[in-house]
Amino acid sequence: FLVTSIASLSSACTNFIVTPGASKDGSMMLAYNADDHDTFGILYHYPASNNTTQPTRKIWDWETGIFLGEIPQPEMTYNVIGNCNEVGVCVGETTWAGTPLLSATPQTKAKIDYGSLMWITLQRSKTAKEALDTMTSLMDAYGYHSTGETFSIVDDKDAWVMDVIGRGADKLGAIWVARKVPDGSILVHANHAKITTFPLDDPENCLYSHDVIERARELGLYKGKDENFNFQKAYDGGKGADDIRYEEARVFDVYSRLAPDPHTFYNKYIDYAMGRNLDNVMPIWIQPEKKVSLEDVIERMSSHYEDSSLEYGFDVGGGLYAAPYRPKPNSWTYEGNTYVNERSIAVEKTALSFIAVIRGWMPAPLKAIVWVGCDDSSTSPRYPVYACSTAGSSNYIGKGPQDGVTSPILKFDWDQSFWIQNLVANFVYSRWNIAYPVLQDKLEEVHKTFVEEVKEMDERALEAYREDGPQKAVELLTAYSVAAGDQLHQTWIEFFGYLFARFRDFIVMEKDETNLECGCKPTFPGIDDAWKARIVDETGSQYLVSDPKQISAPRVLRGTERVEDKEIDQGLSWFSAGALADIFTVLFKRN
Repeated sequence: FLVTSIASLSSACTNFIVTPGASKDGSMMLAYNADDHDTFGILYHYPASNNTTQPTRKIWDWETGIFLGEIPQPEMTYNVIGNCNEVGVCVGETTWAGTPLLSATPQTKAKIDYGSLMWITLQRSKTAKEALDTMTSLMDAYGYHSTGETFSIVDDKDAWVMDVIGRGADKLGAIWVARKVPDGSILVHANHAKITTFPLDDPENCLYSHDVIERARELGLYKGKDENFNFQKAYDGGKGADDIRYEEARVFDVYSRLAPDPHTFYNKYIDYAMGRNLDNVMPIWIQPEKKVSLEDVIERMSSHYEDSSLEYGFDVGGGLYAAPYRPKPNSWTYEGNTYVNERSIAVEKTALSFIAVIRGWMPAPLKAIVWVGCDDSSTSPRYPVYACSTAGSSNYIGKGPQDGVTSPILKFDWDQSFWIQNLVANFVYSRWNIAYPVLQDKLEEVHKTFVEEVKEMDERALEAYREDGPQKAVELLTAYSVAAGDQLHQTWIEFFGYLFARFRDFIVMEKDETNLECGCKPTFPGIDDAWKARIVDETGSQYLVSDPKQISAPRVLRGTERVEDKEIDQGLSWFSAGALADIFTVLFKRN
């Protein structure tokens, strides 16, 4: 049984599309944070092949590892690394549960889930439109074994967003609608069906399944006119304030910062993002005020709602070091009231993130670069992988549940970048406001280095492509992509050592070459005034330095109950100077 609240789903992601007309360099960009505690962050690689000896392909469900069956394999497939193929087609997704009438029970005869659907499609498609057609044909032919999904489907020219939900346990295939994102626009989706109303007679820009409205009527989800049909309301409606806040606040975070008039957009839609006015729905896409760069996308995909009314690191939940992370679940109750933890784009449970940059001015093998990170998108370094690469760094490449392989997520491995990037992130979480700025500086340094290397590799690969042919260019870019991953893995191990040495034991260790003992100078960040006030408020005079005769017993917290002064006096009455002397006597005798 699947609950309808997206906040309870383990898989919850964010996608950000920047069309060529909206990007600073004219490239298409697709950013994808795959957020799931259960997923091991690795790059999947499917080499190009002529499948004369393997006429079928086995399929396992990406989330559950359940074997679903086999389907025919075409004679030729494209090289796929991560979520992009060698000709520059890329696909991302975000999950939404959808109406339980369709998602509560999987289609019993379905052979394709949403994860496998992406990688099979990438192996078979040369353009975004061809990928869209391939996905819908595969679902019609072999069923759909997942809940609601929104897919981002892009190439160097076109971007499509498609909402999908299965037809139900007793039927095969999926109900769907897809819209082309206008060039010059940006689009973000985050675990909520994206498409509301849509044109019924514009096949160049909008496509849909033949039964998209009919099935809603059959299930009692819609009774109005066809032209007023709203996919989002019909198949992913009825959500509460906590769901909308969990999902749409992330979309709002991007749109309200990049819109032509950010202040106006912010004031108009903040009530929707906070879950206070569920009818005030944001537009599907917007045109940004300024052209968007790769660095802009990195910044937005690393957001914890900084400098907005949604920022949440500085309340008591952030701890001494104002960390923007909270223990799960995201929704919790206290004294009969329900509260939420904010859910930002950057989140600790990200398994893999990427930003695909697809350059239409480059020949096919050189078009797509995938900037890959293996954990929290705000703490993980991204390195460039050319999508034509026929191999990958052993620190990043691997197989997953969709390949019939159980992920090694319970076994730490120094050779896996997923673990090293988690190691750095989790160390920084516990010292956020003093260590994160240092991490940000390192991320910027790494990124700038890779940007310069990519410029050089583009020139070298173009030269090889013109003089020696595509194969030589692919070999050159493969070697670089492997070396870049290997290099970054070692760099991040060393960086963890640097952080640990500098921030251990709640100190900050600075360099001091005049200190001949250690070449160091320890500094003590201490506690800020806000936390000092909280400590004094909760403990009274317990830590106050004063005349002992004038100290009244403090009121302290034991669990969630307050202990009265009288109880404290009784509990401490045995602790006299004589008793203390006896304790020391026993200790010294033992030694």
